[in-house]
Amino acid sequence: MTIFEGSFKLESSDGLAAGFAAMGIPDDDTKSYLKSEVIYTLHEKSPGCFETKNTCSLLPSWNMSNCVKLGEEKELTEPFPMKVCYTKKNSNTFSSRTEMLGKVLTSELVFHNYGVSICNKIEGTNVCFTELFKRITPKISGYFIFESESGVAEVMKAMGHEIDDLSAILKDSAYRQVETADGSGMEITEYFMGAKKCFSFKYNEEFDYERPEWKISDKCLVTKVGPGIFKRVNKNKVTGRVWEQTLTVTQRGVTIKIMSNGIEATETFKRGCDMEGTWKPASITGMETHAEALGMTGAMKEQYIQNQMNETFTVERLVGGAIKVTSDSAWMPGGVMVVRSGEQFTLEIPGMGVTTGLGYEGCDEWIQTSKMMGKTVSNKERFSGDFMINEAIVDGCELTKQITILTRN
Repeated sequence: MTIFEGSFKLESSDGLAAGFAAMGIPDDDTKSYLKSEVIYTLHEKSPGCFETKNTCSLLPSWNMSNCVKLGEEKELTEPFPMKVCYTKKNSNTFSSRTEMLGKVLTSELVFHNYGVSICNKIEGTNVCFTELFKRITPKISGYFIFESESGVAEVMKAMGHEIDDLSAILKDSAYRQVETADGSGMEITEYFMGAKKCFSFKYNEEFDYERPEWKISDKCLVTKVGPGIFKRVNKNKVTGRVWEQTLTVTQRGVTIKIMSNGIEATETFKRGCDMEGTWKPASITGMETHAEALGMTGAMKEQYIQNQMNETFTVERLVGGAIKVTSDSAWMPGGVMVVRSGEQFTLEIPGMGVTTGLGYEGCDEWIQTSKMMGKTVSNKERFSGDFMINEAIVDGCELTKQITILTRN
């Protein structure tokens, strides 16, 4: 993820109607475009390869999704037959050349803390028009899992830290950030190097950051510089060395640009599930048909139905990527289980025999498939703030679906 990533909403334009007319775009389409909510989304799928999505609320025929590679011409058929080629001009600017409707449009897209400014010019004419897209503020709070890095070892060395095995430090690293209710600061929990560290700060106010294992003892300050973009500056208490981080949050995760003594590095963290805390059901539908589909009868079925609304469970993230679940549920022997995304688990449930399953953590979503009582149960858990929606289906039959809405205490 880079500064180019994110979703951007058209906020203003200058000369756009005249520009569209010069391109040969019908007046009715131009009017609909100017009245629409126009959203532009960009995601770097791989280095130099971008997935793009454009939506126009009052002009759905203009909605489009594509994948373009920098420096390569791409032929498109919607909303008009066109050829387009993107190039990277510098660290925050794209240039594009588009052939459409018998005209050639050159554009310069400058990405900044506020969003992206686009300056368009029709070749062979004096017609220019501009658009300003504001970055849509993403969800700031969340749990983020290390994905990749570039140049971190060199930056650490510039900061005076010799790292023997960087991969061992970063492997299974993650952190959770929660913005305070009044938006004045953050609470952070780091899961690095086999240790869990919690700290908090207010924006624009100095705070201390200590990591003795890395010989870090810094004074820090964090400030917001744009929608979903934060700047953090650290100054070592002993050496006086200063280094900075620019954190760009998107719906997919966080990109951290690090700079020290002119040396730059990048870390990317993908968004996982913000699931830590104690959860209790608030609403359940479909319990009876779900229990029957599992083969429950008599006292077992009654116990299942009676206990569902009263059960609670607590989720704790462990250093190294594992997830510890503690519950008072009768279906969890010993009240504790530990799972890890992508790894099979086995559980023996009283009266139901051995259950095996595997779960996978995605962006704000946990999906899981289990084998129990000769049945296949699929679970999908979606997280939104302090709410979780759990959908459970037996053998792929929608009629067996149980939906549970839970709240976090």
